[in-house]
Amino acid sequence: MNETTRRFARLVDLSAVQATSTEADVRACAELAARYNIISVHVLPCWTRFLSTLLPQQGTGEVMIGGPVGFPGGGHTTDTKVQEVRQLIADGAREVDMVVNIGKVLSGDYDYVREDLRRVVEAAARYRPK
Repeated sequence: MNETTRRFARLVDLSAVQATSTEADVRACAELAARYNIISVHVLPCWTRFLSTLLPQQGTGEVMIGGPVGFPGGGHTTDTKVQEVRQLIADGAREVDMVVNIGKVLSGDYDYVREDLRRVVEAAARYRPK
């Protein structure tokens, strides 16, 4: 692999976060990530633990595992999002993508949005929230 390909791979997130994502999809992401040393793979929370068992078997410790919080519309309660973060971390995630509460943003309830973000970031403090 040439240097350009290596550098590009460190900018790519792979994902299998569709409602129809299967075990085969997660395996394919893990294999591709390991082959090219992709920066991260994001999967639905139900696949996080499984993915964390695949990546070490692929011989890489540099691929970060991530997952969505409040996906897809951000309408989960803050307490639910905080629990999602805790579960993702317990299952092996090192990166969290939070979906902001779109309805609250559109309603102009920015105090709610700020508090929602603050609590989720606090729950993921040892990691790199996006």
